[in-house]
Amino acid sequence: MTDHFCFGGAQIFRIVETQDAGDIIQRIVPAMTAAAIRPYAARFPACANGGHVLAPVQSFLLFADGRRILIDTGIGNGKPLCGGWGGLDTDWLDRLTVAAPPETIDTVICTHLHADHVGWNTRLQNGAWTPTFPHAKYHLPAGDLEDLRARLPKLSQDDVCVLRDSIAPVLAAGAAVPVPDGERTITDTVSLVPTPGHTPHHLAVRVTAGGRSLLFCGDLFYHVCQAEHPAWGAEDNPLLLATRLRVLAEAAARGSLLFFGHMPYPLRITADADGYTAHPVREANLLKGDDDAE
Repeated sequence: MTDHFCFGGAQIFRIVETQDAGDIIQRIVPAMTAAAIRPYAARFPACANGGHVLAPVQSFLLFADGRRILIDTGIGNGKPLCGGWGGLDTDWLDRLTVAAPPETIDTVICTHLHADHVGWNTRLQNGAWTPTFPHAKYHLPAGDLEDLRARLPKLSQDDVCVLRDSIAPVLAAGAAVPVPDGERTITDTVSLVPTPGHTPHHLAVRVTAGGRSLLFCGDLFYHVCQAEHPAWGAEDNPLLLATRLRVLAEAAARGSLLFFGHMPYPLRITADADGYTAHPVREANLLKGDDDAE
């Protein structure tokens, strides 16, 4: 399976940190039972094994318009998180460095401020958490940052870690760019798009080429099954469901590709009377591969 894609003039590198997000996803989405997931194992074998969800924690490195843009930064090494993600020691940074050394990254975009999307914002150096990408501006959803601060006395241990270890050092370095709600242009072909629901101020990253678009969706969807069953995991979250339906409708109408934050490849979406169907796009050349994505 490729970890390098192109979309028009943009180059995309998928940097995987761990492969163990599936258990968590199934635990927090009751509708994703083994019986519900099992049909996806044949259609999307990289995303399901029998009735078990397969889902990586990963980042996307984007070369576009002369810029080096990192979308989401995973969990990070040595973060004092709860559960299996605490105290990780992976070679994520080494593998990123093969494509782009940290000092060459000029833009970091966090789609939202959960522990598995902000961790490598910082790394431990001389006993202190410092920005991993010293020359980058870090684009963070302003509303989600305000929400974390407002809830500080009642934050979970993981959210305390997020704010203290992965965000505060970036703020202290003057490297943060809080992103208000609404679309925001990053380059001629890269923009930020509001996709509220998973968090109130969640954002996605749109890349355009040849009249088409590729949308990095963050956690708007966890798994391919939610493209076909958008209510799964949104039963008590009407905003999330509304955003999912809007994004799916736009993708089907415009031929856009969707790259979910925990998927190994993008999806093409088609609409029919029963809803939406997802089709894998596995080719390295995403525009070419989309022609025979089945």
